[in-house]
Amino acid sequence: MDEIDLKIILLLFNNSRLTYREISDYLRLSVNAVYKRVQNLIDRKIIQNFTARLKPYAINAIYAFIFGQSNAQDIDKAITEITSSLLGLIDIIYF
Repeated sequence: MDEIDLKIILLLFNNSRLTYREISDYLRLSVNAVYKRVQNLIDRKIIQNFTARLKPYAINAIYAFIFGQSNAQDIDKAITEITSSLLGLIDIIYF
């Protein structure tokens, strides 16, 4: 992954609805070059999803962050155990 790939990722992270044309204009690359780079990022699973980010107040929601450290062997299981008692949780994002 080079600097151009990183710029494409940041552009798409900010607005996943950008067209290849818009990205190519911004980066001064051909549409075909942008298309190939995005496809390569998808194939390499660097880009996994194109998602919509909602404003929490638009759906009467709030963000809640839980920070901590775990010695758990299975992080997915640990997160499930921690959040299983939280009712009405719409989505869990962790890294």
